[in-house]
Amino acid sequence: MRRRHLPYLLLGLAALAGALLLQPVPGDRLALFGLPLPSFCLTRNLLGFSCPTCGMTRAFAHAARLDLGAAWSVSPLGLILFALLFAQIPYRAARLLLSGTSPTAAVAGRGPEV
Repeated sequence: MRRRHLPYLLLGLAALAGALLLQPVPGDRLALFGLPLPSFCLTRNLLGFSCPTCGMTRAFAHAARLDLGAAWSVSPLGLILFALLFAQIPYRAARLLLSGTSPTAAVAGRGPEV
């Protein structure tokens, strides 16, 4: 089914938009529209140490701004996942376009299916 590509395309676009909205600020924090956000990591907040996924959101925010060095220093895994997610956007868009199914038809469940 070709319409399965649309949710992944929308998810990739939403993640990219979210990463662009979040702004890295000094002190290992993020800001949204200039307002600093609290840390949401339960491991860091409750136990006082960073979990394996700490920094991934900051890495996404850095990578979305093409600051790849900062993204890698914050979280190498975050940069790798951002690259994989970002690669989904052109891939899924091409699959939808090449299938002859418009994104709106895919949502409505119309169009050719494979």
